[in-house]
Amino acid sequence: MTRYYPTANPTGDTVTGYQGMLGLIRATAGLTGEPTPATITAAIKAAKSIPLPAGAGLTFTCDGKQFPNLASNCSAGDVVLTVQNSKAADPLVYQSVFAG
Repeated sequence: MTRYYPTANPTGDTVTGYQGMLGLIRATAGLTGEPTPATITAAIKAAKSIPLPAGAGLTFTCDGKQFPNLASNCSAGDVVLTVQNSKAADPLVYQSVFAG
C-alpha cells in the first residue's frame, strides 16, 4: 500500500478495502467480453491461485471448493497478527487442514 498511497493509515478498514478491491481486480483480470454480472462471476470462478493482496503469501481461488460447506470462501487460510504498542507485527499464516 505504501507504494500507491504512502500516507494511508494501515489500520482499521484501510487494508480490508485495499485487499478486497485489488483482489477483485486480480480475480477479474481474465474477463473477456462485456463486463456483465455473468461474465464477472465466470472470471472470478475461473481465477486460480491469485495472490491475496496484503495476504502474507496466501492465494485465493473462488471455485467453491476451498472450504467444505462454505462455497463463498475463496481461501482456507488466514493471516494472524500480534499487536504490540498499537502496531501489528509478526504476521503468521494459518492454512486450514480442511482446504480443498
